[in-house]
Amino acid sequence: MKKSDKLTVYIVGTAYSGSTLIGSALNSHSRMLYVGEINRIPAYIKQYNHSKHPASCTNCLITDQQCKIFSEKNIQKIGNMSPIKTFDYIRKITQKPIVIDGSKLIDWLRVSTSKDLSDQTKVIILTKNPVSYLQSCKQRGIEPLWAEANAWRDTYFDAMRTCSRLGLPCLVVRLEDFLRAPERVLRQVCGFVGEGFEKRMLEAKMPLHAIGGNPGAYLGYVDKKILVNRYEEMGQKEFDINPMRLKTKLVSKLQSRKNLRAIQNLTLETPGLIDIATQLGYVYSDFLD
Repeated sequence: MKKSDKLTVYIVGTAYSGSTLIGSALNSHSRMLYVGEINRIPAYIKQYNHSKHPASCTNCLITDQQCKIFSEKNIQKIGNMSPIKTFDYIRKITQKPIVIDGSKLIDWLRVSTSKDLSDQTKVIILTKNPVSYLQSCKQRGIEPLWAEANAWRDTYFDAMRTCSRLGLPCLVVRLEDFLRAPERVLRQVCGFVGEGFEKRMLEAKMPLHAIGGNPGAYLGYVDKKILVNRYEEMGQKEFDINPMRLKTKLVSKLQSRKNLRAIQNLTLETPGLIDIATQLGYVYSDFLD
């Protein structure tokens, strides 16, 4: 197996698809670095208009520290570079040859990759069962759900079409598969990027310093009480965590099942959604109890 001297891996898909969780596992590999949502660098928001809210390192935001990788100085410096140069700069300061971008937006993939570097670029199409995705939207108060169902369908259609048009190798990863069998999925990803699997990826104990992402994925690093305090200080808009993560498991389970039938029906009734879902490996029974 030939190891990569330099490789940029883009995770594309919808929000709430588990990019921070999977990114944390990949980040524990000795040759990989998950950097989160690079498109949320303030200068990139101004230049490309692909995100509404800037972000810093979520780990350091939670713990109220200055990030060594994404310090204010480095974020300013990165903003003056092209995205491709940014990844080279991050490789240089971290000595990690494989940089994983979790921005997820297809438009960001289009503007930040280069046809001349297509042999150094790969794409992970990360997906979450559309029923579960719509539940996540409902729990966060994101409405109307019919629009989000259409967005799920269009996002993955566009992801597959864009990878095909740009000639970029892609791997579909379903969050449900990762949660059921993390080692199997991580071995697939490692093989896809040309690296050997490392057992420590299953522990994901390496501190994750990444821009944006779901704060709930940091529960393994920080105490739940700290997460609750930061959420209460900043509010849902700025601290985009699933409120269910901060409640007891019983309350979370009961509330997550509320209106489940309506969400399942919406998933089945949205034109073209099931067709796209089956291309991603889902089957009809995945959308039912």
